[in-house]
Amino acid sequence: MSDADQLAQALALHQAGEIAAAEAIYRDLLEKCPDNGDACHYLGLAAYQHGRLDEADVLMTRAIDLAPLDAAIFSNRGAVRLAQKRFPAAVEDFDRAVALDPSRVEALSNKSLALMELSAWDEALALLDSALARGLSSSQLHYNRGSLLLMLSRPGEAIAALDAAIALAPNFTDALLKRGGALLELQ
Repeated sequence: MSDADQLAQALALHQAGEIAAAEAIYRDLLEKCPDNGDACHYLGLAAYQHGRLDEADVLMTRAIDLAPLDAAIFSNRGAVRLAQKRFPAAVEDFDRAVALDPSRVEALSNKSLALMELSAWDEALALLDSALARGLSSSQLHYNRGSLLLMLSRPGEAIAALDAAIALAPNFTDALLKRGGALLELQ
């Protein structure tokens, strides 16, 4: 089986939730070809999904060294660093991901979360407003905006943002709950 076929098999297993089986194939690929950036990236993603954050960071850093123009790797390493509570480093990774791919919604969404953790409320709100004004839309962007507006004691605006999130994802439980909290704040 070729390396490309093995990688495709591993990705199929990974997407099916069989992460341990996928990890074994990624490791095999890296043993045969240590410079396989895709295998390194996806093994890092698997480590992240299993909560092995330090390992994920190392693997994704190696993947970036191998593929320095891959926005997805920067975005995923940013998510790892967000989980590690390394907020400035996460912001840097999300910035790099967006510089490489300005339509990368998850990087923008996650950057807004990192900025909120840094208490950079105005910057986070400006980022979300800019993304939405550019036509980028996701339930998570609207949810993050609603959450931030609620933290800023602007419940009326928060409800509108949360309504937009719910319109895109009607079963978005967190958005529904947060909307209820915003309605209570209006009273």
